[in-house]
Parts: sequence; C-alpha cells; structure tokens
Amino acid sequence: MRWLLLTASVTPDPNFTVAINDPRLRRAQYVAALSAWQKDPVLEEYGLILLENTGADLDALLADANMRASSTVRPIACASPSPSSTSGGKGAAEASMLDYALGLQGLIDDNDLVVKVTGRLYVRRLEHLLRRRRSPASITLRTTLDLSYADTRLFAMNGDLFRRAFSGMGAMVREQEGKYLEHVLAMRTVEARFRHGAILSRFDGRPVFVGSSGTSGSDYFSSRTMLRHVSTAPVEAILRRVSPDKQF
Repeated sequence: MRWLLLTASVTPDPNFTVAINDPRLRRAQYVAALSAWQKDPVLEEYGLILLENTGADLDALLADANMRASSTVRPIACASPSPSSTSGGKGAAEASMLDYALGLQGLIDDNDLVVKVTGRLYVRRLEHLLRRRRSPASITLRTTLDLSYADTRLFAMNGDLFRRAFSGMGAMVREQEGKYLEHVLAMRTVEARFRHGAILSRFDGRPVFVGSSGTSGSDYFSSRTMLRHVSTAPVEAILRRVSPDKQF
C-alpha cells in the first residue's frame, strides 16, 4: 500500500510561531488542499491518512472537500500537543502526530510507502516526483548540500524505516533555541544511512507546492515563486544526473 500522510492543526497553540493562526483561514486551506488531492488521479494508487491534533471535526473537513472516510481515506484524531511537544514548538507537535500514526496497529505496514505532506499543501505531479524510488531502503527528500537541513513539507520512505529511524523526533526539536524539525529530520537521515543502510534519493524534479507557507504566509504558487523554480530547474537537472543524493 502507498499512503499520503497529511498533518493538520486547524487551531494551533497560541505559543507556536506560525504565520497563519486564524482557525477559519487554516481550515479553508486544508479543505482546498484536500479538494485538490480528491481530484488528483494519484488517489487511484494511494490511500490518504489525515492526522489532526486540535480537535477539529474531521468528517466535516473531508465532506467539505467532497471526500469521506473509507478504507483508503483515514481521518485520525491525534491527542492535543503535550506540554513537552508544546515547549518544542509546532515541529515537535507535528512529529508527535507522525509517531502516533506509525504506532497504530494495522494502519501502516512495514512495506508500505509513506509520503508525508504538510496538510495545507497540494503537490503537483506527485507520482512523477517519485519515479526514481527503486529501493525500500530509500529516503526521498530535499536537503541542503551539507545535510544539515531537510524540507519537512514533503518526504517519503517505507513504514519500517520510518519507525526504526525517524520515531521520537519531536523530543529533539527546540524551536526557541533554533533547532527545528527540519534540522532533526536531516540529522536522522544522516544517521539512517550509517545505522540502517538507508539510501538518500532525489525527487525526480523540484516539487511544486500549491498553498501558503506556514512560516512566512507567502504563496508557494505565485508567479514570483514559479519564476524562481524555472530559473533553478537546469541546475537541479544537472545535479540529479551527477549526484543523485545531493539536494539544494
């Protein structure tokens, strides 16, 4: 089975640093993203797991996106952030949701492909981006060249590797000290390569996100952002040929 694993927090903790904290606006963004996924043929091949940790009505959220719970659409209400994850920031709370989903018996099998996506975002041509995956030991994500920072909006690996190498990341996140989930994900990726024989692989192209940044509030699909993507595409194409494990 292949799963899209979407993380959501409709009403974020007021202590979290987020650009958009209005629950009505955030809910509308989740509905927009779910509606885009609902229309995407990728759901003929993937199931969808929606994780939410602030008590939102998930059945109503899905209904507004013309979706409903089924064996392949799984809305899961997670516990509200604990004091420890709250002190770590929104990244720690998101990591706790991932741990919860991976710990549920019978939800994600070891051999399942898990594609984690920030819930307010839609990714265009997802199947095209994952064409390079050849091994169950692969971790597909974008990192800086020095492997110190990874993009948490979108990454993919199988359930077994996720559980063995990426559980408990939230305990290491300390946003007030400048240590974000992006740093922890990158560190765990390096460790997974040495301890578990994981293989770091590139996406087959630069992911194009539709939605707004949770940090800056900027529109990922604006003409300015798309122009930047176009200007860097030739460089990324070269990197994919020369060094498949290196990212921007």
